[in-house]
Amino acid sequence: MDKKNLTEHLKPMASFFIRNRGKIVERGMSVLFILILVILGFVLYSGFRSGSVADIVLMPPSKPVIDPYELERQIHDLINEERNKTGWSSLKWSHDLANVARRHSQYLAELNEGIKLDIYIDHEDQDGEYHDDRLKNYGVFYFNMSAENIYGISIVKSFYIGSENTPAEYYTLKEIANKSVEGWMNSPGHRENILTQEFDETGIGVATDPNRTNYIITQVFIDGVTCGYKFGPCCEKPFYYPYCFVPLNCTKGICVES
Repeated sequence: MDKKNLTEHLKPMASFFIRNRGKIVERGMSVLFILILVILGFVLYSGFRSGSVADIVLMPPSKPVIDPYELERQIHDLINEERNKTGWSSLKWSHDLANVARRHSQYLAELNEGIKLDIYIDHEDQDGEYHDDRLKNYGVFYFNMSAENIYGISIVKSFYIGSENTPAEYYTLKEIANKSVEGWMNSPGHRENILTQEFDETGIGVATDPNRTNYIITQVFIDGVTCGYKFGPCCEKPFYYPYCFVPLNCTKGICVES
């Protein structure tokens, strides 16, 4: 075929391309996109088959930094909101109670290092003592009755599909606060502690394991008293001798063990 004939044959093709160049480019991009999806799907499939998909494409997000004192404050506010809904007064924050709660949370946090589906919690500590014992051990005697709530939560909200060790999403501080209070309010015993009218003081302690993965939240409640407790002033009432709570005795105006 000579040059003139070749030119005549190419003219219709060139004209067709010019008239339909938009559609041709669009279809070409669609084919390229589909080809990319096919290649990506093949890589993922191969990774799952070989067990190395996490090494290929899974990148955990940055773990958020949770301020334990801010978390304690937010939980305290949520607890008081629940009490106010019932008509009860807000609980006064006690630094003494918070310190006792933090120590127990730290003890439990050290037992829950690493990613766990079930967080271990217990009201009994390593010495076989409970919250009322711990209160007295740290010099808190000024209460008539007391109670304790504990909540454990992993900061990992979800994992990548096919990988139980690669976090895909973490809880925020606000979410942890909400989940802890919701968990307590959905448990009859914990709910009763929160809504006991006689309680007037509380302290909350938050602790986490060394990897900042699991968080333990302990809340201690008391019905505080102003007299009659160990090392406190003796109670006085008209026409009565000064007195203390049993088994304490009033000695020189102070309640002490006999």
